[in-house]
Amino acid sequence: MSKIEGNNDLICKKQNNKTGLQSCNVQSVGEYFLSTSFPNLNKLNKTESSHQQKPGGSKTSMYLLQQDICDDTIKQTFTYDDRGNILVDLVQTYRRYWWVNWYRYTYSYDIDGNRRSRLYEIWINNAWVNSKRDTVIYDSNNHLISSCSEVWTNNTWEYEHRYSSVYDMSGFEISFLFEDWTNNTWVNNTKYSYTNDNNGKQSTKLCEIWANNSWIKCWIDSVFYDDKGNLLVEMENDWVNNAWEVKYRISFNYDSCNNQLNRLDEKWENSVWTNLFMWQNIYNNAGAILSNVSCNWVNNSWEYNARDSYEYDNNYNLLSVIHELWVTSKWENNSKCLYTYDENGNTIHAESYVGLGLLRPGSGTLTFFYNHKKSQMFFNNTTVTAQYTTISDIGKTQGISKTYSLSQNYPNPFNPSTTINYSLPFAGTVKLSVYNTLGQSVKELLNETQQQGTHQAKFNAGNLPSGVYFYSLKAASLDGKQIFREVKKCVLMK
Repeated sequence: MSKIEGNNDLICKKQNNKTGLQSCNVQSVGEYFLSTSFPNLNKLNKTESSHQQKPGGSKTSMYLLQQDICDDTIKQTFTYDDRGNILVDLVQTYRRYWWVNWYRYTYSYDIDGNRRSRLYEIWINNAWVNSKRDTVIYDSNNHLISSCSEVWTNNTWEYEHRYSSVYDMSGFEISFLFEDWTNNTWVNNTKYSYTNDNNGKQSTKLCEIWANNSWIKCWIDSVFYDDKGNLLVEMENDWVNNAWEVKYRISFNYDSCNNQLNRLDEKWENSVWTNLFMWQNIYNNAGAILSNVSCNWVNNSWEYNARDSYEYDNNYNLLSVIHELWVTSKWENNSKCLYTYDENGNTIHAESYVGLGLLRPGSGTLTFFYNHKKSQMFFNNTTVTAQYTTISDIGKTQGISKTYSLSQNYPNPFNPSTTINYSLPFAGTVKLSVYNTLGQSVKELLNETQQQGTHQAKFNAGNLPSGVYFYSLKAASLDGKQIFREVKKCVLMK
């Protein structure tokens, strides 16, 4: 069955880092497999690890998963609004020659496309029965600041969990709090605190557990990057006897194209670093991964563990993945996945084969790429088929904004150019300017009258030195009744 988002989304996001994985949305076996065995496929295909693809980019059509059928016994059907947001996710099972309802998710969104609520219902006695729901709150910058989950008990909604986030002035998350509803009050459970470097990348992550009415340190991760933003080292320290103890280290290295070549996992033992695991990747000239080999440290030497091999078509659609195990000094097949695509590059069929040596049809992790390879869905089945629906003229359907907004520039940090998006609910005058840290204007990007809708401006800082800059949007409606101003920070790195 495909990955269905649960009420533990946020806490999974916060806790998975203890596994040493750098994919911050690992919520299924399939995503774990992809993050370890496909270290460069996401980069190649610019995927998002999500079956909901928000509008944007240069594409004029959006391909959305409309229906998938797993092993001819489970069917999942999606309906969307005109922005591509999922409205209903219905799952049915095949019984006695027809499809029978099983469960469904229903979603609602605000005018900015942020998910506001999700309702989970189960089909019982020919009727939909409430089970769980969550409600999300965002700040004026569209940062998620609170998510509350509830369960349906005795014909009424009761609180279950609550997640809260705090952000700094630059929009980076600096704390995350997880609470339980106990005895009619919110009780602390787990807290994460973050620090970020000058480039906005997370540099430390502290985990604390609530016990005996106080916060108890648990562990802290420290992260280091190279000058290209690639992760170099992640180090874990545990809180033991009121002091930090070094525990674990993960190291990475890359080629000149920023493809990850190696990953080494070590543990701190008897005051020295001891090898545990190692992964090595090989790529073709286009940056597509061809093979991934993992090794274990045994008796002071490296021993093969597993190997994955990848095959693509001329459009870099993934055709097959073969997983092998090192058994009695030779490679033995363990699983194989085969994929088929439509003319738009969307995965429409996949098959899984498992076994040691002789492969037979069996459940395995299958990854469906779609919507210009920006989105993906994971399954754990033997066969899966999929159909897609298309939303065309995305720019036209998304161009009418109901509120003023100024988005964070992308990319950020940048060198030397970046893009700034903003929305106008009314036609009016618009001025977009860039300032240095002294408040001096260094560049005026535009000063003109514009129509209602979503707009984009390019900022080329080729003649400016590296550093922190601020871009300011001033807008006023033609009748002068609506005035808007917002400032955001950007970082130029040369």
